[in-house]
Amino acid sequence: MPATATLADKESDELIEAFSNATPEVQAAARQQLAAVRNMQQTQAAKPAADNAAGQPNTGQPAAGQTAAGQIAAGQVGGPTIPTPAKEISLPKPGQSKPMAHTVATVSDQVAATNNPVQQATATAPDQQSQAAVAFATPPPAESPADSTTPVEQVAAATPAAASAEPETKTIQLEAEVPAAPVAASMNPKEHLEALIKHYEEQEISLDTPGGLTQLAKLRMLYLLADKPDQAMEKVDQLNAAEQDYLRYQMMTMWSMVDPDGSPSRTRRWEKALENLRLASGHLAAATESLDVSSIAFCTEVESYGRITPFKDYKLQPGQQVILYCEIDNFASERLSDGYETHFQGSYDLFNADGVRVAEQVLPADKQSCNNYRRDYFIAYRLYLPKQLAPGPHRIQLTIEDLKGKKFGQSTLDFEIVAKAEAPAK
Repeated sequence: MPATATLADKESDELIEAFSNATPEVQAAARQQLAAVRNMQQTQAAKPAADNAAGQPNTGQPAAGQTAAGQIAAGQVGGPTIPTPAKEISLPKPGQSKPMAHTVATVSDQVAATNNPVQQATATAPDQQSQAAVAFATPPPAESPADSTTPVEQVAAATPAAASAEPETKTIQLEAEVPAAPVAASMNPKEHLEALIKHYEEQEISLDTPGGLTQLAKLRMLYLLADKPDQAMEKVDQLNAAEQDYLRYQMMTMWSMVDPDGSPSRTRRWEKALENLRLASGHLAAATESLDVSSIAFCTEVESYGRITPFKDYKLQPGQQVILYCEIDNFASERLSDGYETHFQGSYDLFNADGVRVAEQVLPADKQSCNNYRRDYFIAYRLYLPKQLAPGPHRIQLTIEDLKGKKFGQSTLDFEIVAKAEAPAK
């Protein structure tokens, strides 16, 4: 056996020892690579006489002093020679604990010298044999700062049996960036504002659609920003009187804040805005579909809005006199020459514990006028409970109809009827 073969056997033992901590698949791949190197060396040793007789140099014969491991590092087995200078693999001596990734760092250097390292990791079987691609078990540990070898990336293990498998591919779809809408650089802010106004004016606004009111509000606010308050407060034929009044006062509220000719005092602007906002909220309440009837109570005395003297308990007797109090909101007021007028019609129903109606009554109408638009409204009815009510739990349901706003509201109150105490015998 030639001396190089003896050296290859020795180095093969050392290389197998170096891969003792690797997985069985990696050890098998290393053994196959070494076997391929030995077979080629033996074949090359038998051919020099024939090559010399023909006058052809034996380019496949290992150079003097080059070992089997050197052939693996140089990429001379089973494929074309890698154009980079060959490097000797630094093999650990028995007993050394050099990390596996560092031991085969020179092999990684040869792989990195190719044109496409990613393709080398998934090459065909001959390429894998020539490059001795091995799965590095672990990355270099952090506790080896003295070792200056550059860490190598993990490469897929490739055996001849697994070389034919299709490499796994992963497709990453990137979201395309949506370009921003072009803006004319020559347009100033006022021209942009006029363009927006023209855009909304050209659209047909129908308040019967969900987006119609939104388009109307945007257009009116754009008028304010463009210093066109008269256009912002123009009448809208599709709105009723309460809705139109709300829109007008709401625009006046906003105009109080942005009016370039308004008061220089900020607090004065807030005061003017609040005045218009209160008027707007009153008309908005009138524009709602239902009347709000709340704070219903049986009282012995009523002084004013929210100032009442209710019964200590709601244990009442048949035929007893009471004051039925309630507060009203979201009502409509008709504007007259001398002020604002409201008109309500009330009624009640009495139910026993079984939910059976046992009494009902229409209450007197409540019609009032006020110089200003009223925000706090209450009604107090003085009445007598029916004498035929039997002892037990009862419930009264009060209904108030807003004759101006064409809507109504209800509220209920639970109480108990107790028998009258008998008069003491004389």
